[in-house]
Amino acid sequence: MSGTAWFKILGLPVLLVLLSGCGYQLASKGPVVLPEDQRSLCMDSVENPTLQTWLGPRLRSVLRDELTRRGWTRWTSRNQADLLVRIVIDRYSRSSKVRDEDDETLRYSASISMRIDLVSRTTDQVVWSSDMVGESESYFGNSTTAADMAVTELAVRRAVDRLAQRY
Repeated sequence: MSGTAWFKILGLPVLLVLLSGCGYQLASKGPVVLPEDQRSLCMDSVENPTLQTWLGPRLRSVLRDELTRRGWTRWTSRNQADLLVRIVIDRYSRSSKVRDEDDETLRYSASISMRIDLVSRTTDQVVWSSDMVGESESYFGNSTTAADMAVTELAVRRAVDRLAQRY
């Protein structure tokens, strides 16, 4: 058996032992601010004062996917949920930053400011809030869609990251 084959056989288990020894763990096993008995969620509302009608459904979808991927929570019906998810959009803007001599946009910029609140279904009290999260991105190309998709995903990811931060 070659050295590469031995490394593949023995290297992975050794690497896993070393990583677990230094405190590394899978995201789904990481520390989460929510108590174990407060992790069933139901999407409640999106407050969207912008004219971007696609923004609410997009944020709902991205948030649902992100929390499902991390494995910290489970989605259920409103009657069975411990917490209701409320997304509050403060602002969303998109603009063209760089134009060529024909006034064609070469670079777009998109920015969002939003927060996610997890509210007790029974008491209507905020159990956890991401506080305001802002994200801004610039993209080259002839379509605003890429900037829209990326900036919403980044903002949701940053908000959800705060669930694992005890601040």
